[in-house]
Amino acid sequence: MNLMSMDPCALGVEFSGPALDSDAATSSLPPPGLDMLFDEGEDDHGDDGGGNDDDDDEAFEHARMQAPASYDFRPSARDGERVFITTWQDADQSGDYDPRFEGKQSNRREGKRPILTRRDSPNGDGDGDGYVQGRERHSNRVRLSMLAARQKGESMVVSLPMSSNAVKTLASTIPDNWPGETWNFLSDEYVEGQARGLSRGGRRTRRTQCEKDAPYPWGLDGVGVPDPFEKEPDLTGHPAARGCVECRRYGDICPLLSEGSSWPCHLCAENNVHCELLTPPVVRATCESCKVQKRPCSYVHDRSDPTQPCSHCVHSGSHCVAGPGFEGIRERIDIDRDYTKPRLPDPQGRKYISCASCRLQNKKCSLKKKEDVPPCDGCLAYNTSCTFDRVQRIPAKSDRHHQSVIRSPAATNSTRTSHIASAAGEVMPPGAQMINTSLCHPLVFMEDELGRCNWCFDGSDGLHNSKFGILGHGWEDVMVKPSAEYGDRAFDEVCGGHAAQGVPKSAMCSECSMKRVQIIRCEEHEMQVLTELYKSSQQPGQEEEALTPESLYSIDFAGPYQRLEEGTLELTDRFCDLCPSLAMFKCCTIQDSDAWGTPISCELPEAEGCGLVLCEDCKICHDHLVGSEDSALDELIKAILQEREAGVPEQDAMWHMGIRADAELLLTDGFLIRHMIHMMAADEEEEGGEAMDMD
Repeated sequence: MNLMSMDPCALGVEFSGPALDSDAATSSLPPPGLDMLFDEGEDDHGDDGGGNDDDDDEAFEHARMQAPASYDFRPSARDGERVFITTWQDADQSGDYDPRFEGKQSNRREGKRPILTRRDSPNGDGDGDGYVQGRERHSNRVRLSMLAARQKGESMVVSLPMSSNAVKTLASTIPDNWPGETWNFLSDEYVEGQARGLSRGGRRTRRTQCEKDAPYPWGLDGVGVPDPFEKEPDLTGHPAARGCVECRRYGDICPLLSEGSSWPCHLCAENNVHCELLTPPVVRATCESCKVQKRPCSYVHDRSDPTQPCSHCVHSGSHCVAGPGFEGIRERIDIDRDYTKPRLPDPQGRKYISCASCRLQNKKCSLKKKEDVPPCDGCLAYNTSCTFDRVQRIPAKSDRHHQSVIRSPAATNSTRTSHIASAAGEVMPPGAQMINTSLCHPLVFMEDELGRCNWCFDGSDGLHNSKFGILGHGWEDVMVKPSAEYGDRAFDEVCGGHAAQGVPKSAMCSECSMKRVQIIRCEEHEMQVLTELYKSSQQPGQEEEALTPESLYSIDFAGPYQRLEEGTLELTDRFCDLCPSLAMFKCCTIQDSDAWGTPISCELPEAEGCGLVLCEDCKICHDHLVGSEDSALDELIKAILQEREAGVPEQDAMWHMGIRADAELLLTDGFLIRHMIHMMAADEEEEGGEAMDMD
């Protein structure tokens, strides 16, 4: 039977018009007579032996290739625009009825991570042979971490050949920072973080029930940083961990996160709440409770654990809040800051961003940052003083409840003046002013009468351990005016002072006077740790050790305060020359002359230091003020005086213990220097007088 002569309709291939209609019924089965057609062809071929065998074989082969014998239902639906009735076999699931194109690949990813294997696996390419070698392939997995390398003792060492002598000479000048001891990976925070990452096995976005039951997550040091805002499970390593609790609880950006800010933050100061840090500092300063009660805090004197409350708060049961102490805050790098110039702190002890006048009137102040220089636009327009003092509201029961009082120096002086003037029954005399002092004016210097000096009459050195120099007669508000005898070199008390109580005027001998002149003449105070204080506390036979600022915290400071109250100070007791705190640093600048101006050799022990000793807080502020136009010591003394005159509460004050009674005598324009200049001028007028060099 010749298939080539058959009608095309016999194969069931139809391309008629109705077949192109998508709504027309289509058959999914080939014509049933096609298989029979091949069978009949074979039978006819066997009976008709005289036919053309070559033509029949070619026709049969062509028909077999064009129409396979096995057919099946297509699994995919025919939803195309054109449906053709055909006998082609389309076994894929692409839906295009074209056997030449395979189906579209699935975009779904398998939930199995690829296994990292070594290149020297059994089959050579890091892949196992089926399920049998699955365990071997899993055992060849590489743990990519520093912890695994250190545990197995494997590392990569790079050798740099240095053939020339110039390279060897250059390499010898580079310091070797290779650790001398073996690596301890258990104490390495970075490696411990990698170990925790390997144990987790991947990132989890949902907390388990065990994590929900736990009070706080664990941080690097075993204790997590809880989030008062309840947004993060652990603030360890989070930028907000450098802020305070109150700002984080209410979702505010804590000012402590910015460079140049100081504790406490101004938001907590304005709201009159405790500024408690989220991350406990390494070293704490005196807590707020000890500041109010004027007690020595165990954080400073006993170097107690900063993560626990101080001993006084533990016994009293009060809440212990303390700020960072010496080296408690790490200074952050600011790309906008010019590090060639020193960053000056606010000499006013500024606690607020807005000025007092704008806060009193509920106006928007033009000062947006604490670094902005006053006055603001409002104070400049109305020609008023732009201060940053606390605004004290009068209770509503008062008849003047609509008024407010600003505790500024001007308001304080006027209030004191009216109070004393009304008590004395007289008005303010011309040129009079109000001062707060603990000395009896007028002051007399270079008084060498035996037993006349108020500073060294008790056997003290007259400077560091002088009870009178620290406390004086007691602080009083005194009305004074320029002295009629000494001019602008002293004050005469009008009323309200110690002179009215029969106290003789304060006198200072020449030795005590020249000690302070030597401090004022020192050009630059380079401070170092007070070694005498540490050596005086050493036991007999105790070995010398490296002296650091932290080593001073192990010294018992309770004794000097007790001896100060009793008036039995020893020569080893040294207090700060600016405030009634214990001194921890001293000036070590080499002097070219002694206190009397006599030249001395720089190699002598007497040439080391001018005699200035400072406490921890004064030393830190002094270092920040170094490099300013005026003397750093002058700026520091004026800042302490201004804080005291402003009436800042002790719990908010930077110098909570106040100022020494004789700190003003160290000013370059104080009464002591004015008196010395007057003496120099008088010596020049006299014949044969030798003037003292004050430069």
